[in-house]
Amino acid sequence: MKSLYLLVSLLMVIALCTGCSEDDSMTEIVSPQKEEQNTDDEVIQALKTIPEISNIKIGTESVIGEDPDTKEIVKTQEKVYNFDFTQPIDHYNPTSGTYTQRVRLIFKGFDKNVVLHTHGYNFHEQLVMYTPLATQLDANQINVEHRYFGGSLPENFEDSRLTYLNADQQAHDLHNIVSTLRKNIFTKGKWASSGVSKDGITTALQAYYSDKYNWRDIDVFVPFCAPFLTGTTSADGSFSCQDVAPGTYLYKTCGNGYEAGSVEAKGYESLRKIPYYICTNEKIRKAAIAAAYNVNPSGYQEVLNQYNQKSPYSTGDQEKDLAAFAISSYFDRLFDKFSYLYYYLWASLVPDIDYLVSDNASDEDFARFKNFVSWNAEDVINEVRKISLTRGATTDIYWDFLQSRREVDTAPYYVQGFKELGIAESDYSCVDGTFLTAEQCYKVNYHFSTQRQYNGAYPQDKGKLMTDFLSWVETETTMPMIFVYAYNDPWTGGGVTSARVKPNPMVVSIVDGIAIHNNYFHNRKAYLQASENAIVEALNKFLK
Repeated sequence: MKSLYLLVSLLMVIALCTGCSEDDSMTEIVSPQKEEQNTDDEVIQALKTIPEISNIKIGTESVIGEDPDTKEIVKTQEKVYNFDFTQPIDHYNPTSGTYTQRVRLIFKGFDKNVVLHTHGYNFHEQLVMYTPLATQLDANQINVEHRYFGGSLPENFEDSRLTYLNADQQAHDLHNIVSTLRKNIFTKGKWASSGVSKDGITTALQAYYSDKYNWRDIDVFVPFCAPFLTGTTSADGSFSCQDVAPGTYLYKTCGNGYEAGSVEAKGYESLRKIPYYICTNEKIRKAAIAAAYNVNPSGYQEVLNQYNQKSPYSTGDQEKDLAAFAISSYFDRLFDKFSYLYYYLWASLVPDIDYLVSDNASDEDFARFKNFVSWNAEDVINEVRKISLTRGATTDIYWDFLQSRREVDTAPYYVQGFKELGIAESDYSCVDGTFLTAEQCYKVNYHFSTQRQYNGAYPQDKGKLMTDFLSWVETETTMPMIFVYAYNDPWTGGGVTSARVKPNPMVVSIVDGIAIHNNYFHNRKAYLQASENAIVEALNKFLK
């Protein structure tokens, strides 16, 4: 199952996602203790004048940002203000009660610009990100934790109804915070809103609701790598939150376009052939099934159970069922690699699939193939470390992020994805014409889908919000927006690009040729100079 990982630090180097681990646990977050209030601090004094703000703390925390001179990603110890902001549980019902939403402030000056970092998840407890956009604008930065994540809970932690978890309520939360701070503290500078991945979806939907409710809090919205998934309506009229747009982009586009004969071009051709050979070559199929078992043994057993119990989700053929499971596992791991690691780092690790299906491949070759299809981004970094294939990349920082990602609680994301945001699905059409069909692959793997997990448990808007948003983007006239995407990022398949929406002078869309799922547009290892120039030009246009 693909998810928008909470990219709190590979957003803090390669990307958020903040993004998005696949841990469905609901472990309660306990905030570390901050220093006691310094009553002489002018920022604290200003915050204390606002009735909605409470529990103000100031502390020295680890901040991930850019070195102002080299633009390299660095971790520094900086002063961070933490406070709670009182919000209505239900903005449409004042009698519903209130809850407190967690906010962080990196302060640069009362007269400076402000960047609102719109989180789509909970805060990371050990790291704070100072965004490249804030660096560009020399800005204060306000980080707002998304409702129902971390310590920002409108309902009891154990209450699984998540009644008020939706983009409209969160947009109202953000509006209350921004309008209050803009009126009382940061009255002179420009305001920008930005986020990556699901954080970026939050940014974009804030613009949508700002137009709907005539809010004029933010001067420019800059979402990075934000997908907008409308789900799928079948011929029989049934709806699923699963959307194949990122899966199609992954299979057809990610890794494509490199010079013929290059390592990357050869890797792309092999990657496209692997699903076909899982279906047509017995040795490849057995290796891929074994790899899928190693990745998810409980899922493997569920597929066997479906077959043994003659489930309607089984094809009736055990080998076909397991092949479908193996293809799903392959696409999931490939999605992870392309999203969070630069392709040049791992293209040389892609097995030569044509050689594998020849009579010359050894057991060791098949073992390497099995390893590759089971690797996620973390595993690839380990392999890169072994062979020193760094080409200037800071793998230790990647490793730190991937380790920290395990701490992030993302369970409410899947509920919101089911209800209104959509969930990424693999595109299995590449297997049609073999001993499997795309329909059989979807059927066998439906057991693991978010649609099955939450069907009947929560209301579903059947893609209305995302469809309305994409239509709005083509015609809106009041909200300046800069969408930034990465060519090799599968989530770009669901992005606001020229391939999906009509041109609009209020909307700038940029697709970088080397970037992945992050926002480090100043760093030449992460983004092309042309993309930085385009982003800065658009900022100057909208903030003049």
